[in-house]
Order: sequence, then structure tokens, then C-alpha cells
Amino acid sequence: MDAVDENTVDIISERGIDFQYGFSFETESGQLIAFLGFTATCNIIAGTPDDPRGVVLPITMANGRLLFNGAVVSLRLTIADTMLLAAGSYWFELILTSPDGLNRERPVWGWWQHEPTGVGA
Repeated sequence: MDAVDENTVDIISERGIDFQYGFSFETESGQLIAFLGFTATCNIIAGTPDDPRGVVLPITMANGRLLFNGAVVSLRLTIADTMLLAAGSYWFELILTSPDGLNRERPVWGWWQHEPTGVGA
């Protein structure tokens, strides 16, 4: 799990392997932020942030791939999920929405490298 104090994180995953990654966010004084009542989406996107080419794998609370656990936002992909994503280079963005509907656009984003089966992450 990474405590995010800058808004970029790079992720490596592997086809055919369960994947889990957690983020925590802190205030300027170093206190963890709990996300009670928040909703979130995280999209794995083809292309680059300057030239996005579409979502290739949505990671949402509704599809069970994204969970809030106290102050931790967890991304979870099953073996079947990782097989849906072709090996390659992507980028991702996490978007949190507060209970009052205020969007916190991309509190974290970065590059997502998805390795072929058997390469190792």
C-alpha cells in the first residue's frame, strides 16, 4: 500500500495472477483521510493522458474491483479480470466523489504496466 503524497503512482500487474493494490491519502499534517460515504471509480485506459483512447477495464465499487476499507482504497483484480486485460502499457486514474457530490478529479493517477503471463510483476 502506498501513502499518496504526490498524485502519481506506477503499477505493474501480470496476466493470470490475482492483483491487489491499496492507496491511502493523508492530510497536510499527516493524518489519514477516511472515505466514509465516498464513491469511486478507477479506470485503466489505453493511450496516454494527453491522448486517451478509451477505458479498457473499469474498476468500480459496483463491479467489486474497488473497495474502501477505512482510510484505504483497494483495487482488486481476480485471475479472470487480469486475463481480460491484454499485456501492454496503459494509464489509470482514480476518481473519488464525496458524499456531497464534489468530484476530486484524479487524486492519483499513473502508468499501469500489465505483463504477459509468466513474466512476473
